[in-house]
Amino acid sequence: MKLEKLVGERFRERPADCAAESHALMLRGGYMKSVANGIYSSYTPLRRITQKIESILREEMDAIDGQEVLFDRSLENADRLVCGANAEDYHFSGLDMARDVPGAAYRDFAKIPEGGVCPRCGKRAIRIARGIEVGNIFQLGTKYTKAMHMTYIDREGREQYPVMGCYGIGVGRLAAAVCEARRDEHGPVWPVSIAPWQVYLCAVRHDDASVGAYADGPYDALRQAGVSSTTTGRSAPA
Repeated sequence: MKLEKLVGERFRERPADCAAESHALMLRGGYMKSVANGIYSSYTPLRRITQKIESILREEMDAIDGQEVLFDRSLENADRLVCGANAEDYHFSGLDMARDVPGAAYRDFAKIPEGGVCPRCGKRAIRIARGIEVGNIFQLGTKYTKAMHMTYIDREGREQYPVMGCYGIGVGRLAAAVCEARRDEHGPVWPVSIAPWQVYLCAVRHDDASVGAYADGPYDALRQAGVSSTTTGRSAPA
C-alpha cells in the first residue's frame, strides 16, 4: 500500500494537547485520530501493528500451552455466582468476576432463545422472527472528504470539510421481503404496483385453435391499451 493512499492525516508539528510521547507520535504519524475526548479511531497502520502483536502473543501462548478463556458479556461485572470446583459434585459460591477473574475477556456468545430476557428491560420479552436487511445507511463523516481534500467556505469564511453519508437499497432484497410478507400455498402474491404483469391470461385449451384465437384477442387488446399482460397455454407451467 502506498503511503499517499492512506486515509489517516499526518502532521509535521507535535499536537499541543499530548502528554505522552507515544500519543503525539501516533497522532502525528496518522496511526489514529481523536474523535472525542478520550475516544480515538485507528487507521490501517495501527490496525496492522495490533494484528501482528496479537499474532505474536498467540504464538507465545501456544508455545507454553497457554489457553485463552473468553466469557459471555452477560457475566461482565456479575457477582454472587456459583461456579465449578474442578471436582465432581463440588462447586464454589460467591464468585465475583471483577474480583476473582480480573482482566477477563468478554465476547457476545449467548444465543437468545424465544422468550428470553431482554437486556434492556430485563423482562422475558424476546420474540424471534425472520427478517431481511433491505437497506443500509452509512455515516461517513469527513473521512473521505478529508482524504480527497474536498472543502467549502462557510458563512463565516472558514474552510470546512463536508460531512458525508450514503445509503443503499437492495431491490432484489426488497422483492424477497415482499415475497415473505405476501404469499400463499401457490407462490408469491405480488402487489399490483410491482407485479411483473397486471393481467395474466391462461388459455385452458390452447391446443384448440378457436380457444387460442379467443385468448389472443383480449391479450392483444390489453397490450394496445397499455395494460401489462401475459398469456400462456395450459401446457406451460402457470
